[in-house]
Amino acid sequence: MDLIISTVSGTVKKAFNNAAKTGGLKVSWCDSGSIIQTVMESEENIFIYIDISEMDNDQTIALTNTLSNKAHARFGIIDPHGNVEDIAGLFFRGASDYIGKDMLKKGLSPDRLKKAAEFRGEAKKYDTTAANGKKKFILSGKDWQNIMENREYTFCFMFIMLEDQDIIGKKLGDGHLQKVLDAFMGIVAEKVSHVNGKLWLWSESGGLVLFPFDGKRCECIKLCIEMTLDRKIFSFEDFEFNTLINFRTVLHLGNTMYRKKGDTGNIISDSINAIFHLGHQADPGSCIITEELFDFIPPGLEDLFIDGGTFEKRRIRCLKKFL
Repeated sequence: MDLIISTVSGTVKKAFNNAAKTGGLKVSWCDSGSIIQTVMESEENIFIYIDISEMDNDQTIALTNTLSNKAHARFGIIDPHGNVEDIAGLFFRGASDYIGKDMLKKGLSPDRLKKAAEFRGEAKKYDTTAANGKKKFILSGKDWQNIMENREYTFCFMFIMLEDQDIIGKKLGDGHLQKVLDAFMGIVAEKVSHVNGKLWLWSESGGLVLFPFDGKRCECIKLCIEMTLDRKIFSFEDFEFNTLINFRTVLHLGNTMYRKKGDTGNIISDSINAIFHLGHQADPGSCIITEELFDFIPPGLEDLFIDGGTFEKRRIRCLKKFL
């Protein structure tokens, strides 16, 4: 797929031209004022990278919200100055990639751009290509005691997102929707804390939770099963709004640099991209684990999962649906 780049920065143009030349990609350019027009006029699937350095936060949110509603268009964000504080928010509004200032300095990988640009329509949700090679573990330990900032570790990631915001808003009124979102965040924070989980990247209706990994077990798998099966119970026991809540979860094992919540603005990794992509493509209410976690499913619980095919060359399993 050809890439369309919207930028006026010579540095950004050089980085993409170098990657395109190395990887055999074709790039074209458009100015910021014609992004929507370019998308609307295209009759084919397109991928567009947008330099947001000249946009304020409201303009960025408005543009990404508009693009997320275009079925044939996918987009990535270029942030040359590291201005974005809420990277999770970009992914929740449909972004497929984020390129910050550190990545621009290091140089762009053609393979990364190709992977980000692979359009996944509903019919292409899963593929049958062989699974990815596994990345070496950098053990973070059984708890947070020895985890240091600005170092890379292997973590168990949980993507979790509340479903049916529109329905909840209509039922309870728009004025109560934020209270519902805050309550959901509080419930998730309390549940994951029992197995050393911490909310890490969060934006309105959900986000990423990190769990330390000692190479022996991933207790978040059992927790995720319990939360999925018990959501009707804690919807009414722990949720003060007397309404049934539904959510999707994805679990993945991967590497990322660690920084404390609130100081994660420039952190991005293949693992974070992978879990956000899968999380947004997952069926509502589903619970999915990636192949990196298959060996850590607690004994006796393997049969609760069924084969889910592959996603972005990675095998996945889905929790069976129960009445």
